[in-house]
Formats: sequence, structure tokens, C-alpha cells
Amino acid sequence: MIWETERSQLSLFPLVSIPPVGQQKRFTVGVLRFAGHETFACRATWLHKGLNLVQKEGITAFTQPEAVVELGVGKNMVLAIRYWIYAFQLINAEGKLTPLSRLIIENSDGPAIDPFLESKDSLWLLHLSLLQGEYGSMYPFFFREFFKRKSSRTFTESEVLRGLTTWIHESEKKPPSANSLKSDLRVLVDNYCLKVNAKGTEESMTNLLTDLGLIQKTNFKSENETVYELNHLASKQINEPLFACMLMQCFDAPSASLDRLFDQIGYPLIMDREMFLRRVEQVCLSYPEIFVFKDDAGLREVQCYSSSSPLEFFINHQPELAC
Repeated sequence: MIWETERSQLSLFPLVSIPPVGQQKRFTVGVLRFAGHETFACRATWLHKGLNLVQKEGITAFTQPEAVVELGVGKNMVLAIRYWIYAFQLINAEGKLTPLSRLIIENSDGPAIDPFLESKDSLWLLHLSLLQGEYGSMYPFFFREFFKRKSSRTFTESEVLRGLTTWIHESEKKPPSANSLKSDLRVLVDNYCLKVNAKGTEESMTNLLTDLGLIQKTNFKSENETVYELNHLASKQINEPLFACMLMQCFDAPSASLDRLFDQIGYPLIMDREMFLRRVEQVCLSYPEIFVFKDDAGLREVQCYSSSSPLEFFINHQPELAC
């Protein structure tokens, strides 16, 4: 079952509306959508399978009985695969391939870049797209809004759910059932956090984003609940061209304030402000023809001048990815 308040329109790198300085600074969205994944986290091979099916037969193929055979999964997993290719913005609202789909499958822009998602760079781009698309509202809430209100990076499921319920109420939206929210959060954790089996060893990394190491399970309990922690060291694996590509996605005008940029990608990448500032300054030094950092009278902003798309920039600055 899908719970949503409005129809979502998907694009490659949509921007969340950020109020002007001096107005309400809290992250808000016009669309709230929960569930739809049939309680399945995204498996590592699903996006490739799903996009292949869309390319061959169109998005309506997911509603046909033959999809179970085509994809080699059960009926509920078929629906989950459809959900995830929407959530990662690999297809648009009309069921057509987006430019980002080229990460995984050949499209009108060129051959596939990383069809089996063997590179962590591809996973980082998908992570950010998941948060920016807002098809799954749990993700931008969790990585951005929830941790703005906290002094630490640790959390329990109950703590997140309380914060989410409050946020939905403040957004003046009708909340879904508590079970829907709980299921959505557990799927989020499963997408990012390695599970430990009964023998105390990590299970094989079958879910898509676990390799990023963004969420870690601690050995602590709080009121008999597992305590998790966001890993602020994970973003150190992001190389300069990849960070520049992510930064480029944040501009719908020639300049953007540092605060806005931090909200757009600093929180999703689990960076503190000092770390984020260092990365921005380094990118501006490395690509002065594209990025310019300004610090005038305490107002810090970045200017971006680029004629290429973020994905084109990323490919052109990492030749090993060009096909």
C-alpha cells in the first residue's frame, strides 16, 4: 500500500524549496509519501532488472503476470522493484528513463556507466537522488530534518518515529498509520545498515546502499531498543569529482549560500559544517573555472558556472567511467 498526499513529479536532480534568509528555515516538502516498497529494502540487483524491463516493455509491464518470470522474483518483490526505480529517480512520473538511469542502463545519452553498480561513486549518486526526489519522504526527513534537531548522530527507531510524527503534524498533513511509518523506517535502516546474524557475523551485502557505511549498529541499548549511529567518516571516501558533481546539483541560479548548500548535501553526506566548508573550498580551488567561493561581510556563498550537466561533468572528470 502507498500513502501519499499529492502526486509526485520526478526529475533528475530536483531541488527542495529553501525559504529566504530570515524566514522559516525548517525543511518542508509539498509531497509526503510513505510505503509502497512492500517492506523490501532495495536489493543490489533490482535496479538493473527493473530498468531492463522498462526499456524492453515499458512501465506497465510491472502490472502484468509475466513480470514475475521476467524479473525472477515474487509478486510483492515486483512491486518493490517498481517502487525503487521510481524512488531513485531512474524513471520519471510517466515511466520514462531519466538521464540518471545511464548509471545502470544504456539510454539516449549513451551507454551504461556502471551497470552492476560496482563503484561506490554510483551508490553515492543514488543515495543523494533518493533524498532529493522525495518519492520516499522518510529519506529526506531522516537524513536532513531529523538530525537538525539533535545534538548527536545516534538514534533509536522510537526516537525517529516520534520526531517524524511531530514533523508530519507540523506540516499539517494527515499522517499514515503508525505501522506504515515503522515499516518505512525499518526498510531505511535495512537499506544502509549491515545485518548481523545469530552467529555474530555480518551477512552478505545484498541491500543496495550498505556498502556506503552510513548507518552503523552499536552495541548499546536504550529502553531495550538498539541504538544506531550515523557514520560521519563515510563521506571521506567521496572523491573530488564526485563531490563537485553533487555540488553542481544544488544550483538553480548562478549562486547559492553556503547554508543552503549545506542543507542540500552536507546533511545527506553526514558532514559537519567545518568538514563541508573544507570540501567546498577545495573544490573551488580545483575547478576555478566552474566554482567561485565568496565571503563578503560574513555572507558566504558559492557561484557555479557550468555548461554541462552534473553527470556529464562527473564522467568527463573520471575517464575510466567514460564508455
